[in-house]
Amino acid sequence: MSSPFGAVTAEVTLITSSASLTGSFDLGNGRTWPIENGVVNGNEISFSIDRDGSPMVYEMSATIIGDTAMGTAQAMGTEVPWSMTRNN
Repeated sequence: MSSPFGAVTAEVTLITSSASLTGSFDLGNGRTWPIENGVVNGNEISFSIDRDGSPMVYEMSATIIGDTAMGTAQAMGTEVPWSMTRNN
């Protein structure tokens, strides 16, 4: 994902239960951002990530097709594309 501070790469864990989505973005070096307010609706997901407890909160949404999620991330009035691919 792109951000005003450069590219963000993370190992993502997603856990679904009915229409709920939880998990985390592990950025390495002890930095982990928990997924909050996660929702699953068919192949659509949405959630928020509080960046290290700062006032910057990413509002994320994506469509899942096969092993890939592609969508948009919104923060601080900016919207950028993001994607992730499942590793087995």
